[in-house]
Amino acid sequence: MDPWKGQVVKTVATGTNPNHVEIAEGVAHVTEKSGTGPNGEDTIHRIKVGK
Repeated sequence: MDPWKGQVVKTVATGTNPNHVEIAEGVAHVTEKSGTGPNGEDTIHRIKVGK
């Protein structure tokens, strides 16, 4: 998202039930609460944010 233009720049797939987004030091951490991990656990995706 470009906050100055209010436009979506890129869409990134994270899974079926993403929530709890935290952004720190240019990285977004997205928790996926779907239990799709190898042992049925929730997963966390790291997405680099920036130019």
